[in-house]
Amino acid sequence: ILPVQYFHVVFTLPHTVNQVVKAYPKEVYGILFKAAWKTIKILGDDPKWLGAKLGMIALLHTWGQNLSFHPHLHCIIPHGGWIPEVKRWVYTNHRKFLFPVKVMSKLYRRFFIEFLNQSFSEEVIIWPIKEWTELISSLGSATFNVYTNKPFAGPQPVRDYLGRYSHRVAITNHRIVNLTNNQVTFRYKDYRDDKEKLLKLSPIEFARRFLQHVLPKGFAKIRHFGIFANKSKSIYLSDVLFFFERRKSLKTKFDPLEHIKEKYGVDILLCPICQKGIMKRFIEIPPARGDPVINMPCRFSDSLALSKSTLF
Repeated sequence: ILPVQYFHVVFTLPHTVNQVVKAYPKEVYGILFKAAWKTIKILGDDPKWLGAKLGMIALLHTWGQNLSFHPHLHCIIPHGGWIPEVKRWVYTNHRKFLFPVKVMSKLYRRFFIEFLNQSFSEEVIIWPIKEWTELISSLGSATFNVYTNKPFAGPQPVRDYLGRYSHRVAITNHRIVNLTNNQVTFRYKDYRDDKEKLLKLSPIEFARRFLQHVLPKGFAKIRHFGIFANKSKSIYLSDVLFFFERRKSLKTKFDPLEHIKEKYGVDILLCPICQKGIMKRFIEIPPARGDPVINMPCRFSDSLALSKSTLF
C-alpha cells in the first residue's frame, strides 16, 4: 500500500450479456478483468492524462444486495503512476479524480466487445451466429457503467476495505432475519431509494440465487495489475517505496542537535561535569544591545556583573 490517495472504480456489465456470462463464467470474467485493466493502462500511458505506469488491485463481485446476478469489478487504483526512466512518481492533472468517467466507460465498452468477439472467433465461446450478431449489435449501443467514488483518505482505509470485502460471499448470516421450511427472509438495501427492506424467498429460489454466485473452481477473483503485478513488483516496487521514503525524510524538520550527534557523535546537551544529566534551557538570553552598565552606579554594576558570571 503506497502512501498516496487511492481511487475506488467500479466496472459493470449490462444485463444483456448475463446469459453468456452464466454459460461461460470463467471466460467472460477473465475478459472483464482484461478489459478493465486495458482501459486504465491505456489512459495511464497517455501523456494527456498521466504518462506513467499505473497499478491496480481488482476484486470480482457477482451479486447485488437482493442476490440478483450483477457481475462487476471493484478496482483500487493509486492516484498517479511511476516513471521508471526518471524514477519519479507523478500525479494526474486533476487531483480530485483519476480519469473522466465518460472516457473510461467508452474505452471499457470497446475493449470488452473486442475481447468477447475474439473469444467467439477463436471458438472459446460457442454461440448461435444469429443470436451472437444481435448480442454484439445491442452491446455496441448499451451503457457500460463505470462508477468512481471519492478517494480513500489514506493507506489504512484501503487495508480496511480490502480486508472487509476481498473474501465476502453473496450474503452473510447477520442479514438473514428469519428462516422456516417454506420461507427465507433477509434484509437488503434498495439503492433506488437508499432504504433497507425485507425480501422473502422460497428456499429453492434462495438457493438458486445464492449458488449462481459460486465461481468456477480455481478462479482467481482478486488480481493485481501494473506495478502491483507479481512480475513487476521486483522491478518497480522497491524504487517506488524508496522514492516515498526519501520524500518523507526531506519533509522532516532539520534538527541541528540530532545532526551534530549523528555526524560527530557528540551530545551537546549532556552535562559536561557528570556526563549523565541532560542540560535544559531555563532562561532566554536576549541579544546584546550595548553595555547597559556604563552610566550606572558602581554598586548596581557590580551586582549585574556578578549575575552574569553566575549565569555563564
